[in-house]
Amino acid sequence: MNIAVKTTLAFVVMAVLLASSISLYLAQREYRAQLEQSVARAKANVASRPDLSFLIYKNDQAALVKALKAWSAAAETKFAIAYNSASEPLASSERSTKSSAGLPKLKTIRSGVPIAEWSLNSLRADGSDIATGFWSSAFNRDATIHLTLPIFSSLDPTQAKLQGSDFYRAIAEPDTQGSLVVIGYVHHGIARETLFDHAYNTAFKLFGFALALALLGAVAVALLTKRFTAPISQLAQLARDAAAGELDTDAKINGGPEFEEIERILRDMLGDGVKKTQALELDRQLFALKAAESASTLSKRNEELDKATEQISHTKSQLRKLAFYDSVTTLPNRLMFTEQLALLLRLNERNTSTLGLVLINLDNFKRVNDSLGHSAGDLLLQKAGKRLNQCLRDSDLLARDDESALKVGVSRLGGDVFAVVLNQLGGANDARSVVTRLIKALVKPIDINGQEVVISASVGVAIAPDHGVDVESVEKAASIALHHARTSSEEPFVFYHSDMEADTADQLKLESDLRKAIERDELVLHYQPQVDTVSGSVVSAEALLRWQHPEHGILAPHELIAMAEKLGLISEFDDWVLGEACRQKKAFQTAGIKLPRVAVNVSPMHFNQAFVAKVAIALQQNQLPAASLELGLPEVIFSDTNESVSGCLKQLKELGVYLSVDDFGTGYAPMNYLTCHDLDEIKIARRFVAQCDNSEESGKLIIAIIAIAKSLNLNLVAEGVETEVQQHFLRKHGAKIMRGYLFSPAVPANELKPLLVPWHFMEQSHQTTD
Repeated sequence: MNIAVKTTLAFVVMAVLLASSISLYLAQREYRAQLEQSVARAKANVASRPDLSFLIYKNDQAALVKALKAWSAAAETKFAIAYNSASEPLASSERSTKSSAGLPKLKTIRSGVPIAEWSLNSLRADGSDIATGFWSSAFNRDATIHLTLPIFSSLDPTQAKLQGSDFYRAIAEPDTQGSLVVIGYVHHGIARETLFDHAYNTAFKLFGFALALALLGAVAVALLTKRFTAPISQLAQLARDAAAGELDTDAKINGGPEFEEIERILRDMLGDGVKKTQALELDRQLFALKAAESASTLSKRNEELDKATEQISHTKSQLRKLAFYDSVTTLPNRLMFTEQLALLLRLNERNTSTLGLVLINLDNFKRVNDSLGHSAGDLLLQKAGKRLNQCLRDSDLLARDDESALKVGVSRLGGDVFAVVLNQLGGANDARSVVTRLIKALVKPIDINGQEVVISASVGVAIAPDHGVDVESVEKAASIALHHARTSSEEPFVFYHSDMEADTADQLKLESDLRKAIERDELVLHYQPQVDTVSGSVVSAEALLRWQHPEHGILAPHELIAMAEKLGLISEFDDWVLGEACRQKKAFQTAGIKLPRVAVNVSPMHFNQAFVAKVAIALQQNQLPAASLELGLPEVIFSDTNESVSGCLKQLKELGVYLSVDDFGTGYAPMNYLTCHDLDEIKIARRFVAQCDNSEESGKLIIAIIAIAKSLNLNLVAEGVETEVQQHFLRKHGAKIMRGYLFSPAVPANELKPLLVPWHFMEQSHQTTD
């Protein structure tokens, strides 16, 4: 599109817009003038008939109709109606029978208008106001404009038997004019469409005239523009020809000296441009080759960047899993659990609904971990978590694993403790039924690497908002309930109540005291001798940990160990036992008291390179021969095929430490470990010894263990010997070293001294039974 066409189109558009604007303005003005004339005409009609007040007073319908017909003759008037002072219609004149159909009442039309004022308005069918202007009429052509004029009189219309002469006298004699009163109204219905059509026709005629002028002006502009732009078009064509390589040297531009000068300069420039174009073409080809090479390099870099981005996304996903999910069970961890529980508590508070928190502790988990190994314990946790998940509703879900799209409703808070949130409960009974279902699912046998395991669970339940409104208070209540379920309740699950607080406070104080037991020097060792029943002498003394509480006295060993494991203090206590046992052995040695060995039990959780180093340090600090230290190793250690375990056993043996297998036969370690490691002794578990005098199976098992020890050239100790019958059975089948209450309970070090006298247990060892 050339300049001439663009200029012409611009002129036409501007002319049309200007004509439209002027036409609309004049249409609005004409409409307003027509409406004002109609109002003025109606007012003049009323003013010209001073007898209207008398006609309305007399209710002279014939005269009123005659007057109204004269007034409704105007083209824009649809109807005219006369009303009395009570707004009741008296007479009307209409152009058609539908002119006033559905007409609102006069009171509605004059709503909000003082009774002595005239009004001009328009109403919709629902009674709402419509503007009376031009644009409103364009969209509401059928709506009627209501003009109501009050009719005044100085006479009181309530007076009876007034005559026309009274009204005429009141009009003719100004002195008789008192306060004017409204005696009635005249209502004119003005047709919007008539006013609008008249204004529209006027504007349309003006617009047509303006449009004709615009077209004539466009023709003139086109001719003038073409004349001025012809040389420019020739210059443009010259440039196009030069670009195409078809420059006509004979062509001339007719436009005056200015355009001729431009042509000369342009030809010179185009001549140089051809040369430069050729050079640029060559450069373009070289650049294309380099661009192709760069594109290939860029493509490789993009691929590398995509791979890096993918690796970053994968890493972020892994980091999120590490942060919010348990590595063993892939369940939400404590961090995720805390965030989600806080959100659910806020939602339940807003919705005034009930929420339950269930804490589940696997009672037999430690036994499985110790006997089958940590890998079996991890597998047990995984299967327990899946069973719990399968018992939950969709409304109880805490999170969703984005990668696997598996629903996740159970969290692992650590160790063998799981948490389940029961959302949108109807009450405590709903929680009771769900918890019952969870416990039933857990007690079913679980297959762990071909070994069928049955576990039980202790459950504590807290209800929000009854027992708390935030994470800390609700979890605390559930933990207290769980503690009571584990320690004192006969029921598998316990609901929290406030009476539990006092018991829990005592337990917390006891746990707090245990944390300070070492620094307060409240831990002591008691020693139970291992007796050679042939010579009656003590060959070893097993060091057993006791807690001398300042208020409660000596606590039961099983309670102490369980509490230490729960608080994570077992490693610290094990280190203390090792050091104290070596110190006491050195003290006996310095005092000239003979004790061949002191025995210390080893926790499987801490059997590692660090423990080996601690053993070496303890022996060195107390200047003890390594053979004087006996380490009791549980069988679960030997079920671990990790090379580090074998390395630790080898290093201990190189030190010269006496290695004993504790509670032989109660674990699930493969029997070949007895030949794979350099061991010194095996101990028959007390559970077998306790049944040897009344159970043929236990007796056969003990005989078999004795035979294994003899065949492998291992020393043998029978533990838990409490009766002479048991001693007789064991000695009869070749077991000579024994430990148990038959000889002595575990006693403090000062009470152990007299028991270390050679042949002290000679008489007791040679007692026989019938």
